[in-house]
Amino acid sequence: MGELILTAGQPDRAIAIMREVAAWGRERGFRVWLDEWLTRERLLTEEAQPENFYVGSVDGQDTCAFILQWSDREYWPDALKYEAAYLHKLCVLRGFAPQARLFPCPSEESGPFAARTPVGWHPP
Repeated sequence: MGELILTAGQPDRAIAIMREVAAWGRERGFRVWLDEWLTRERLLTEEAQPENFYVGSVDGQDTCAFILQWSDREYWPDALKYEAAYLHKLCVLRGFAPQARLFPCPSEESGPFAARTPVGWHPP
């Protein structure tokens, strides 16, 4: 398996992956997101702008998606911005779900995710 490449600013691709994974779950009786919740109108917010939508790919194939927020007033109203990173709607396409190591561990030095994250891991 090749390297996981994460690309920010992909709301349409990310939402398509989220919808595919949610449909798979619903077909199997899991209580997961409804399609009407997985739209640009519902997911784009002040805290989740287009640049917060990530798609992961391996060897040119989309593998996963998530929304990375640096604040989440709905669930953590007292937390300061950049105090934590909040991953929402993290999902992996079924063809990649069995992979033992899809996500690399980020590092400050040269981790694959840290190297591609436009805002870095530390507050400005």
